[in-house]
Amino acid sequence: MGNMRRDSPPVQLCYRLVERWLLPPLIRAGIGPDQLSLAGLVLSGLAGLGFAVFPPLGSLLLIPAGFCDLLDGQLARHQGRAGKAGAFLDSVLDRYGEMLLILGMWYHVQASGPGPLAAGLAALLFLAGSLLVSYTRARGEGLGVGCSEGLLQRPERLLALGAAGLCDPLRPGTVLFAAMALLALGTHVTALQRFFVLRARLVREENSGGGTSQ
Repeated sequence: MGNMRRDSPPVQLCYRLVERWLLPPLIRAGIGPDQLSLAGLVLSGLAGLGFAVFPPLGSLLLIPAGFCDLLDGQLARHQGRAGKAGAFLDSVLDRYGEMLLILGMWYHVQASGPGPLAAGLAALLFLAGSLLVSYTRARGEGLGVGCSEGLLQRPERLLALGAAGLCDPLRPGTVLFAAMALLALGTHVTALQRFFVLRARLVREENSGGGTSQ
């Protein structure tokens, strides 16, 4: 993921592992960043299937999927291939990957958790929140204003999902449902944080004479 933030300690540790141990063999093998983005989508789909049948399996499959997210942007920069086309492909595939993950979790929760209605509502709100987190940033960047602030970005969401999947056997369906519900709330809070930050920045830009068009 080309724009994954690096300020949280777990993400910093992952970046160090990637740069030292994983990038060199990929560069020698001639693997490109777009191939890694596609591999990340496939692994996210498999993780979604894992969440559907046995959540700890989904959590384990999130690990290589997450490393693909870390690797593709790093690999593009090392190969001198970082560009808009690759970043666009990566962002779109990331959204599809999240949808597959949420679909798998919904299936498990509706079958063994609080029921189809609650599972469907939690999954829908979580999906909408995740997409809005990405959309607010993308729309801001389209208007010339960046924003990476927010409570729950993609790395935190993946870590939370992984932990919930590992713990789900303690209360099958219930743990994963609680995680989905909390992440649904957290993603909407994050989207609103970005909305207000971007709105304020755009207003300041317009007031300073640098207005943007719709």
